[in-house]
Amino acid sequence: CDVGPVQESREGKPGRLREFDGWRAVAVLLVTIGHLGTYQREQRLAFIPRLAFMVRGFDPAGVAMLLVLSGFCICRLLMEEERRRGVVSLRALYWRGACRILPMVYLYLAAIALLLRAGAIKDSWPGVATAAALLFDVHFLPNWFTSHTWFFAVEAHFYLVVSIAWILLPKPRRAFGLLGLVCAVAIWNLIAICIATSSKMLIEMRWGFVWAGFGAMLALHEQKMRSIGSRVPGWLAAALFLMLLSRPFTHEGVAFGFYQTLVVPFAISLVLLFSLERGKWLRVLLCSKPVQALGLTAYGSFLWQQLFTAAPFNFAGSWQFIPRLLPMMLLIVPLSYFFIEQPARRLGRVLSNQS
Repeated sequence: CDVGPVQESREGKPGRLREFDGWRAVAVLLVTIGHLGTYQREQRLAFIPRLAFMVRGFDPAGVAMLLVLSGFCICRLLMEEERRRGVVSLRALYWRGACRILPMVYLYLAAIALLLRAGAIKDSWPGVATAAALLFDVHFLPNWFTSHTWFFAVEAHFYLVVSIAWILLPKPRRAFGLLGLVCAVAIWNLIAICIATSSKMLIEMRWGFVWAGFGAMLALHEQKMRSIGSRVPGWLAAALFLMLLSRPFTHEGVAFGFYQTLVVPFAISLVLLFSLERGKWLRVLLCSKPVQALGLTAYGSFLWQQLFTAAPFNFAGSWQFIPRLLPMMLLIVPLSYFFIEQPARRLGRVLSNQS
């Protein structure tokens, strides 16, 4: 949430919420563990069916959490931009957004392109091109190494839609406009699931818009939401988090669609609010240095884990050692953060201020 210096924010004031950086770390760990358990350790987990089923749900739960957090930060950035300038500049916003997302994505895709050119991985050039254009949310290709960029595509498209709506809608109607967007996409998704229709747009895009929309509404009504969070009992927050991990429905059917579309973002929102206003021990954990370090590098970790958590059949025979290099993320992610992500974000802020 690139809205200013790293600091805690209370009373709904702009600033960086360190607890949310901690939740990004949790989300990325869920995605990584989910991929490892599902694609590299599936045979070992097969002896414990319930655990295997739960681990397969870590990935979608982690991505949903990341998108709720992204929606929160996007809306908060719009409010901060308007507070500082008196008006929202699309050019300034897009400079910051492009510098935050594109350099890291293109660095990863450059590595994938090199491996593809060397014949090390089984992917396709159309997949790399689709990922580079941030279109994986509207054009599905069965490519493991680039398919996870649908997350960044959804984030970018949500950023585009909400920022334009923010400018076009009068201030008193923005909350209703955002709520209308979330409801419309949620209804569209549920209808599509009920009638089992196919769509050019991935179902993950529809879910992603709803999840990010929940996060944006949290930011738009932050003070009221914090008040709700202060009333959430610890047992309820723990139960909701365990529900997200255990995934009570299989990956099909109307019940699962309803769960993913509405229950998941609602549960994540309550857990996030609880961590802001209550649960001192939880805040201490989320704001600890190791968790914060992982949270600040969450985008890079999310990108690079896809390479090292792939199933062996995604690699050419002599290159199947790559998954064993997973510990190299401890080097690759910090280097890309300090030498690519941080300078790019600083450039984005400079270009934004000049717009």
